[in-house]
Amino acid sequence: MTGRYIFPNTIRFILVLLLQVFVLNNINLFGWASPMVYPFLILLLPINLPVSIVLLSAFFAGYTVDFWSNGGGIHAASLTLMAFLRKPLLTQLMPQSGYEKDELPTFVNQGIGWFFIYSGIMLFIHHLMYFVLEAYSLSNFGLTLFRVLVSGIVSIMLYWIVSLTALPNRKKQR
Repeated sequence: MTGRYIFPNTIRFILVLLLQVFVLNNINLFGWASPMVYPFLILLLPINLPVSIVLLSAFFAGYTVDFWSNGGGIHAASLTLMAFLRKPLLTQLMPQSGYEKDELPTFVNQGIGWFFIYSGIMLFIHHLMYFVLEAYSLSNFGLTLFRVLVSGIVSIMLYWIVSLTALPNRKKQR
């Protein structure tokens, strides 16, 4: 990622974390769904960004959400796990033509089907780790899995609404 993209991405990082901590953490839909948009900070990082930077960014973002919401480390752990598995998944989903330098993994760049698979798998990993750590038990795994799926659907819908209304529709979003 070149220097001219660091400032806008830092601002986006701060705004999304503030939205998560002060607004979305206070929303619990029907007792089942907890909307989480902060995982998209990691999902939307440039594809060829070094893994160490992705992992550090994930830990920092998760730790920030934990700090402000008394999460006890579950946000940091689940986001760091998701960041760790991001590169292998991107490799598996790579188109035959490969990825361009500094390309962002967005639905505008890669297509809706590709992005739905990528974000769905990554959010499932994040939410599964998060809700298993939150429950601290596998005894009600069916209920935990239901919360994972419902929260994942709500999170993806929230992301799509924000993307379609707030992000410019161009090939190289930064």
